[in-house]
Amino acid sequence: MEREINRILTANDFYKVLGVPINSDFETINKKYEELVQRFKKEDLSNGENNSVFKKLQESYDCLSSTTLRKKYDLKLKQTKQKENQNNKSDVVITEEKEKKETELKSNKLTKKEKEKEKEQEKEKEKEKEQEKVKKNENEKEIKKVKPQRKKLILSVLLLVVISVFLLRNSFFDQNKYKYLVSLTPKESFQNPRTTSKMNVEYYVSPSFESDLSNKKEEMSLERIESWVENQHLKLLQKNCKEQLIIILKKLKKIKND
Repeated sequence: MEREINRILTANDFYKVLGVPINSDFETINKKYEELVQRFKKEDLSNGENNSVFKKLQESYDCLSSTTLRKKYDLKLKQTKQKENQNNKSDVVITEEKEKKETELKSNKLTKKEKEKEKEQEKEKEKEKEQEKVKKNENEKEIKKVKPQRKKLILSVLLLVVISVFLLRNSFFDQNKYKYLVSLTPKESFQNPRTTSKMNVEYYVSPSFESDLSNKKEEMSLERIESWVENQHLKLLQKNCKEQLIIILKKLKKIKND
């Protein structure tokens, strides 16, 4: 019974107060009204509830039982429903617009983040390019430093090659031919120093040197002996040049490996 009272008191139109559909005829409206009145007469209600319930029932019955009043009421009811529908539609549109705005804001935020990421990536790429340029410049500087060293070494190698070729061309004398007469270093039997006329190479002769020259033993002559001495001197120089050449080649290999 309390639910029925709450339904009547909270109803917003007369059809809901009586509990009948909108397209019901007069007989159903009259029958429902009489049932509700008899039911609430039997119940013990307070004066306030009794007055408000019976007042709402009477108002709804008076309006719906009259054809003219019912037509006017139906028009008003339709208009209110249309307004409600329009309001609902406008609310839906507003909510859709809000959702669109929110999605746009989210997309703008995402695009901003993406742009920031792209800027960071571009900055990183520029840094990498700058580092590569710095490395290239350093490598070029090192190459420039190494190039003159290589040139010097190559020139020294060429000089040594030329000297060795020259020495090889002049090495036609037999190495042991005049060893018993002369020596490039002082020894026990070679104490008398002399110098060659062409290259001023110092050498030492044996005591029998002059007698051998005077006897012309083995077709000897002072010019041949001095040329032999100079040749031996050049051979010693050639050995020294070869040793220096080996050292220079080792240095070149180290520079290439570095």
